[in-house]
Amino acid sequence: MKLSDAFENDAYGCLEMIVRVININFGYNRELFGKCRSLCGYAYFIDQIRQNLAVMELERAVETAVNECIEKNILKEFLLEQKAEVITMSIYEYNEEYVRETFYEDGKAEGEGRLLQLMKMLLEEGKEAELKKGIIDREYREQLYAQRSL
Repeated sequence: MKLSDAFENDAYGCLEMIVRVININFGYNRELFGKCRSLCGYAYFIDQIRQNLAVMELERAVETAVNECIEKNILKEFLLEQKAEVITMSIYEYNEEYVRETFYEDGKAEGEGRLLQLMKMLLEEGKEAELKKGIIDREYREQLYAQRSL
């Protein structure tokens, strides 16, 4: 994967990087996990949180995963020394992800609603040509939004 693939701009930049993306979810890349016990433990810990979230609320899911890992001697020393911080950070990380997803979904719904309003207005005004151009041309669509206070 090229770093530039993550951006919309087609212009050439000063730096191009090619990276190898590796799936570190638990159950994948056994060879890598065999070489790095800590990474394997972390992947297991995150997997346990995800499984626990299916049946319990976030804070309890994280605390249960921490306790399970300690019992199974997975990241045991680290978790015993840093238990409170691990729980706090894990909860924060999952809440941040939830907030990001929520904002994304809210923004998407708002954008779709705005577009539907514009489409309805243009159809009611008999302006199919403007509708077609607005679908294709983002700048023109923004002008149409502004003209109709959307």
